[in-house]
Amino acid sequence: MQENRHAEIRVNTNTDLFNFLLISSDPTITALRSQTKVPSTKLPSAAIELLHIEKSEANDRDESNGEEDETSSDSD
Repeated sequence: MQENRHAEIRVNTNTDLFNFLLISSDPTITALRSQTKVPSTKLPSAAIELLHIEKSEANDRDESNGEEDETSSDSD
């Protein structure tokens, strides 16, 4: 009896999942759904400083990679 109930639960779960995927893949229905508004939070100044540091390090890496590419193309 209990095995039958577990099978029924599994079927219901898969049906719910399939219906959700079907609805979320339909652009017309998805466009009608209201978007939930997530309150924006302000980052602490220490976090912003870290972002600036990481961005400048990434730019430095990109510039050094560009110089290596230029020198390797000169030797061809």
